[in-house]
Amino acid sequence: MIRLNNKRLLVPLLALVVALSALIFMPGVSGPYVFDDYSNLLVNSYLRIRSIDIDSLRLASYSLASGPLHRPIAMASFAINYYFAGSFSPSVPYKLTNIILHAVNGMLIFWFMRLVLARIAQVYYRSPHVAGAVDTPHAPTLLAGAIALLWVIHPIQLTSVLYVVQRMTELATLFTLLGLICYLSGRKAMLAGKKIGVWLAVAGPLGFGCLGIYSKETALLLPVFILILEYILFVDELPWRHWQNLSLSVRRLVLGGAAVMLATLGAYVIHIVLPLYQIRNFTLIERLMTEGRVLLIYIAQILVPRIDQFALFHDDISISRSLITPWTTAPALLLVAGSPVAAVLWRKKYPLISLGILWFFGGHMLESTIYPLEIMHEHRNYLPSLGVLMVVAGAVHLLTQRTTQRNWWWILPGLALVSGGTTFLRAQQWSSSESLYFFEASHHPRSAGAQMGLAMLLMEKGGYDHGMQVYRRAAELNPDEPGILINLQMSAARHDRPLNPADHEEVLRRLRSKPLTATTGWAINNIADCIFDACKTLQPLMEEWLKALIERQSIRSVDRSYYYHLLGRTLIGQGRINDAVDAYRKSYELDPYYISPLVELADMYIQLGRMDYAKIIISEIQRANQRVPHPKTREVEKLESLIRERTLPLRQDN
Repeated sequence: MIRLNNKRLLVPLLALVVALSALIFMPGVSGPYVFDDYSNLLVNSYLRIRSIDIDSLRLASYSLASGPLHRPIAMASFAINYYFAGSFSPSVPYKLTNIILHAVNGMLIFWFMRLVLARIAQVYYRSPHVAGAVDTPHAPTLLAGAIALLWVIHPIQLTSVLYVVQRMTELATLFTLLGLICYLSGRKAMLAGKKIGVWLAVAGPLGFGCLGIYSKETALLLPVFILILEYILFVDELPWRHWQNLSLSVRRLVLGGAAVMLATLGAYVIHIVLPLYQIRNFTLIERLMTEGRVLLIYIAQILVPRIDQFALFHDDISISRSLITPWTTAPALLLVAGSPVAAVLWRKKYPLISLGILWFFGGHMLESTIYPLEIMHEHRNYLPSLGVLMVVAGAVHLLTQRTTQRNWWWILPGLALVSGGTTFLRAQQWSSSESLYFFEASHHPRSAGAQMGLAMLLMEKGGYDHGMQVYRRAAELNPDEPGILINLQMSAARHDRPLNPADHEEVLRRLRSKPLTATTGWAINNIADCIFDACKTLQPLMEEWLKALIERQSIRSVDRSYYYHLLGRTLIGQGRINDAVDAYRKSYELDPYYISPLVELADMYIQLGRMDYAKIIISEIQRANQRVPHPKTREVEKLESLIRERTLPLRQDN
């Protein structure tokens, strides 16, 4: 008789998972950096470490402004990657690292699913009431291999792998899976009466959970996944058996208390996130309504992986302004609300399907609910997509149980063939900037982000007139976004073309009255980076744009500080030194933890030959370095070296 966990299947299945996870994404390793790669990685000087030492890694680890914890483990991995690669160009070493992490996650998915399916087989094995029981001894290993294979080659994973900065998602998933594997192994040992089980079930999730959270905050969902596993796999074990022994009044009291705690926590979180919606063109309620439709789009992408439905940008998704606008909003919300209810009702009869439903929706609790992120991104499905694949596997198994046909199992290799082929084609599309933005724009003609990416590519390749047409198309698609028109004028300045005053006025109108997005900030940064050379003609316009941003009542003081910093840089370019000093000083006063304006101020004095003033500012920076989370130690060294270089010739002349 074949044992329950047939080890003869492990090596070939693991080899297949690893090989396909590498081969299927390999065409995309030569592709470009995209979107947040630039702001988080390429312009981050702290990642360009020259040695692997504690100080360098500490500065690199906490160099990211995003996220309350700064994601230090992920950032440290990028710094180490840079140390061995020696450069950010090409992107190949960074994407290869992501592919390796994806292969490791694929093996962990296999391991995790074997534990889950073995437990299902143990609890529901050959039960006459369970249509989804795993009823052959080697089925857990085979089914786990099939699910892991589908997960690792699915096209919805592509942005998590080839979008370099999404290594954060991969690492958070890696540590979440390790925590879950420890938990399931510990629970198994606890049921067998082994003392080590408690340590595994508690220390494993705590340790790996902390590592996951410091990679990306999505690892906060680890307790949610554990509760789902408890409900499906261990609800009849201790301590849950005690629940049935409690009186009805006690159970009501416990449930009521839990409901009050969750409501209080929810109200507090909403209070925290509501001010953040000022940068969005939708409200909290509109986001929740829209996400109902988006979750169903994700499910459709996983079940029917059409290549033209995947994209880097999904800003062409219409916002649900009411339950009937668009009309699909209300039906989508009903389906989303009803699915977990169905999962609860189906637990005993269809455990794998029930687990998959709860897993998918539980995995989206953080990024697809109240937090004001952009509406849709495929990388949010990296771990939640496993739930949909569980449902597929469970449904196929159910069909083989309910019908005389055994050919239903061919659905899984069929889906694998379609998914793998689609992923391979998508990876080829990501192999260069030209193919990426061409296909993005053609597949999503109503996406302003895709059109803007194509416009910038056309400008780089010398197609100025065509690029301008595409820019204006993008500005029409998103009439609230000032960043598109700012980038348009930057391109005109770089090509020494005349600027349209109407574009400048439209930018001012949007900056004063429309939501400020990440695209706006990115465009402003682009101008600031070239304000002394290629974009010099934009200095007067940039001054007006920054003043319009500074005058907005709704922006945070830290953002206003940053705009004053850029204003100081712009005023230097115009030769208005005293005004620049005032702007730099105002920037530092608004945010004493932000000392970059002092660095530029010291550099300005050095360039002007006013070394005494520069030394005063450097001393101020050194004092600030002792209390700020991101000290400018390296910048101080450069400034002091520059002073020595400038003063040495004077001493030699004397």
